[in-house]
Amino acid sequence: MSNDDSSIIIRIFSSNECRRCKMFKEECKKFSLPHIVIDANADENQDICDKYEVSALPHIQIIREVSGLVLLEYAGYIHPISMLSTLKKKLKSRASKKVKVEGISESDIIVDRDGVGNGCSSCGRKKKNES
Repeated sequence: MSNDDSSIIIRIFSSNECRRCKMFKEECKKFSLPHIVIDANADENQDICDKYEVSALPHIQIIREVSGLVLLEYAGYIHPISMLSTLKKKLKSRASKKVKVEGISESDIIVDRDGVGNGCSSCGRKKKNES
């Protein structure tokens, strides 16, 4: 873990039944992107899901590795490289610290047609009081 907080990690709120969640996780592995997965339907994760208002899955955040600061948040599917491209543009416009992402070249970046993803309606997060 870095001490300077310029490294990032992708936090994925997902469920095992969600096809788009599985796709996103597989693509993170394919590109060797640092990521953690949080089961949005597990009882022990309800507090963190409530904190970030997770409702549609996947719910994806790019965060600073040390501080946990959320840099970019996305509800629904987006290609991970497109999300990093969006983050790069956002950070340039804010003159923020450089973000270290190893192993990604410009040719890997695929920009979505409209930049909008949709959460899977059948994969919404189940809250404790729902059955």
